[in-house]
Amino acid sequence: MVDLSDPVAVCAADPWQVTAAYESDGETDHGLRAAWWRAGQSLCREQSPASRALSLLCVLGDSADPRLAPALAELAAEADWTVEWSRVRGDMAPPWPGAVTSLALGEGPLAGCLLVTGPGGIVKALDLADASPRGRLPHGRREPADMMVMADGTVLLLDETGHIHAESSWAVRPVGSGIARLLDDSPTDTQRLLSAVQECLGTALASTAGPVLGTVALGDTTGTVRTIGDIADSAVLHNGPVNALAALSIPVDGETTVPLIYSGGADGTVRAWAPGHAPMPGPLVQRPCPVNCLDAALTDSGPSLVVAWNDGAVQWIQCETGAQQTLSPGPPVRSVALDRDGRVFIGMDEAMTCLIPRQAPMGTGPSTS
Repeated sequence: MVDLSDPVAVCAADPWQVTAAYESDGETDHGLRAAWWRAGQSLCREQSPASRALSLLCVLGDSADPRLAPALAELAAEADWTVEWSRVRGDMAPPWPGAVTSLALGEGPLAGCLLVTGPGGIVKALDLADASPRGRLPHGRREPADMMVMADGTVLLLDETGHIHAESSWAVRPVGSGIARLLDDSPTDTQRLLSAVQECLGTALASTAGPVLGTVALGDTTGTVRTIGDIADSAVLHNGPVNALAALSIPVDGETTVPLIYSGGADGTVRAWAPGHAPMPGPLVQRPCPVNCLDAALTDSGPSLVVAWNDGAVQWIQCETGAQQTLSPGPPVRSVALDRDGRVFIGMDEAMTCLIPRQAPMGTGPSTS
């Protein structure tokens, strides 16, 4: 008989027996049961006790017995990821931000923030360090399906109909007096870029800073990705809809940067493309299921990617070294974000977590933690 209150015993036992025991003993609050239900089927695949402890730690609420989190953390010390923080439905300190439909890293005045959208169309700014609230912006239109933050803090929101909206409440204001701005009513470069972007329809979007306007990338149902801004170009990257995009500014010398676009498709491929050049001849990553979402960041080790797949796997890839790790958090992953410090943010319906992948040796392939 498994002690359902003991995290070490629960993580080491046969997962189907644990599931059946929690189901039959539904009247007793063992602390771990709610986390076990949140993590779902991912706990029942073949894996180490450390990996199960990691999955439980990602979805353990702050109402659980305070002794459980340290015990799970100790058990998860040998897993391929470390948990920085997690927030689940019902958490109070800091409060759970709600179900996630899209995540984006803040830029400009929003630097240090993680932006979150969910049902209802409200954009919330959270502190990267612990997900504590920093502000909120009622969107008031349709529910956002994708989101990106431009260098000046303008938030671009893609709704479920494919239309793009710009929210500039948090953006940097133009330099100059109020009277000078009133007399000069010509549109700024940023306003012209936003006008061009809002005339388009898309299935995914991304943006990155640049020497003048920056670059906005849009994907569509035909598998085409087009860029607007510093470089205007287009390329067919997928056989089917573009599901997710990420964009980076890659330095090529001391003063020059070029945009690099990563695209994830319903065809199960992740492609890389530098506008103005031909796309890479083959996919960067390929699996037999669609890409749900992805993000990229320029870290100290070069460009890194995080990709969430339709089968629930989240894959972190360090592009230049080939190091990678894979995580199956359990619940469907709605959005991911990656910062330049290597932190991976995963948004789900009832939980959001921040993890750091431990470095895997180059060329070993994905792990199963």
